Amino acid sequence: YFYSQNDNVYTDNYFEKPQIINQIKNLTFNKHMFTRNIKQSPVLQMQNRQTSDDIQTINCNNTNYLFGQPKWHCVSLDQPFAQIINYVITCEGWDTKMDFKIVEGSCSLKYDSFYPNHQKNNQQYENFNNQYQDLSKFYQNGVYKQASGMKPLKLSNIPMLVFQKTATTTSLKNEYFKQMNPQPGNKFEPEYMTCENIGYYNGAIQWQCQTFLDKKYSLVRADVSCEGWNGPGDEYIVPGSCMVNYLIRKSKY
Repeated sequence: YFYSQNDNVYTDNYFEKPQIINQIKNLTFNKHMFTRNIKQSPVLQMQNRQTSDDIQTINCNNTNYLFGQPKWHCVSLDQPFAQIINYVITCEGWDTKMDFKIVEGSCSLKYDSFYPNHQKNNQQYENFNNQYQDLSKFYQNGVYKQASGMKPLKLSNIPMLVFQKTATTTSLKNEYFKQMNPQPGNKFEPEYMTCENIGYYNGAIQWQCQTFLDKKYSLVRADVSCEGWNGPGDEYIVPGSCMVNYLIRKSKY
């Protein structure tokens, strides 16, 4: 049995049966609705990172349905000229945080939006549109383009990084590394990992990393590092130079 659709609204038995994330064809998010969770606190289904907008409903289709890691394509259902960019979908895992089985109705959407064909007469839109035109060289639907041109990129402006097991970093110093580096004691090597920028703590950017794991494994540490444009500690980095050192161990339960 496969879930052919999920409108992200919980049913009466939401706590009895998990959903498998890659078997969900689409998710619909509503501006004024909250998620339904078991262990986590409910949050608004739609969370615009930078601006307020008139979008009431966003639908995200899984273009990789049944074939491993979901790939989402998100559009506004009520604002046809709005573009949804830099989006990240987060759901509550059924057993663990990284579980591929999720709680029905628990998914939320963080996103940015802009209107490329409709001029907005306010400075906020102008600033955002200028930023988007610059960042669009490095992003595509929230996924960082590792093959971007060599132009310094401010690390704090990166909402999300995607690492692949078989890929290598770029460099201005001809120092190339694997994008994903397991540390001593690691018990499993996933094919990919995503790390979301969740803000500053003690002057450093904090990254929240996740990957799909069998419930017998858990991600206990993930450290992101990038090549500074002018050297170590530079707030501007070389595009594509980031890598993640990680440690996955067997779960206790």
